[in-house]
Amino acid sequence: MTQARAFEPLFVERMGRRHLRRPPIEDLIAVKPIRAEPKDLNDIRFLLSRHRPGQERVRRIVAGFPIQARERATENLVCLEIMEK
Repeated sequence: MTQARAFEPLFVERMGRRHLRRPPIEDLIAVKPIRAEPKDLNDIRFLLSRHRPGQERVRRIVAGFPIQARERATENLVCLEIMEK
């Protein structure tokens, strides 16, 4: 399991007195290739196409994961890049 990384939640919208926030897109993309189920890979494709995040930032986030999670995420990101070409 990955260790939680500190990030600044981003404001999405206000719903009455509640504020909806989410992690930065790069953080969402970084954790999905650890599990790498088909839904996760589709989510990554969607997030990449919609938000165009900095891939270098995603790689830096992945580099901070514990070794086992980092290796799995890195492998799956490489596979995803190959499939996208």
